[in-house]
Amino acid sequence: MAEAATSDIARSAKRSVSAKRSASAKHSAAGRPSGTPENLGFDFFVQQLLVDARAVGVKLTIYRSKSKMGSDWGGSLLKTIELLRAHLPDKFVPKANLGKVLDRIARSHAILLAKMDHPRNSVSG
Repeated sequence: MAEAATSDIARSAKRSVSAKRSASAKHSAAGRPSGTPENLGFDFFVQQLLVDARAVGVKLTIYRSKSKMGSDWGGSLLKTIELLRAHLPDKFVPKANLGKVLDRIARSHAILLAKMDHPRNSVSG
């Protein structure tokens, strides 16, 4: 089972790199695209990780805590990405404020799930 999970992660990372390449060719001069346009593949990878975790009953979390030194990010999603970093392509994981990036992705994922779970979208029969 661990081999299958590793294989899934590798396939998802490869698709993410492809998505990054295709996204970089489609930038518009009209304004800055939403998300992390320089690393769209990473956004896709984290979204898929959240979906896969939910499918097996795991909720990955990201949170911000206040401390005397400022604010720090924590949670199982951040820890998971830090553990996977060594197995992902170079420069795939953003270096600047990873907690903030993961929080944005997780929030947009939660909004998408809420829209999908809305009673209006359910099939009755």
